[in-house]
Amino acid sequence: MSFTWIPIYSEIAHKVLEFENRQGELLSLLGEMRSEGMKVILLNDRNAEGKVVPLAEIDPFTFFASFNRTSSVSGRQVILAKIKTAWNLSSPVPDDFDGIPTTKLQAPAVAIRGVQESVGGGVVGELQIGGIPREALVRQAHGEDAEQHSLGEGTAVFER
Repeated sequence: MSFTWIPIYSEIAHKVLEFENRQGELLSLLGEMRSEGMKVILLNDRNAEGKVVPLAEIDPFTFFASFNRTSSVSGRQVILAKIKTAWNLSSPVPDDFDGIPTTKLQAPAVAIRGVQESVGGGVVGELQIGGIPREALVRQAHGEDAEQHSLGEGTAVFER
């Protein structure tokens, strides 16, 4: 196992944070990929009436899931090459994806699918992981001191 994917995935993880208020650009990039035949997520949702509507927002986890849904190394490489070019990333496109799970093809949207129906959208900024607010996750990703968030007695996250 060589884990050549780590540099570009790390670079993408940091870069995707810049799109918090520009999610339409992420959706456009995925739309380009889809129109070029790349296997990425469907870019639609259903509203409260059950009508198919364009996906209006996307969380970082669903963005990552969009290029981890195929088990084909070449398929992932093509998608990552597109992201690398679009974002001027410096890391090489990986030769392997050892250790990265693929998402289930039937439902790759992690946190957003059904948002129109359930709450009317606008929830990406409200995301939490394990009870840790999004702001703390972003500060940690940027290497800033993050607050300590308890997950229970004797367990803390982001201690520095």
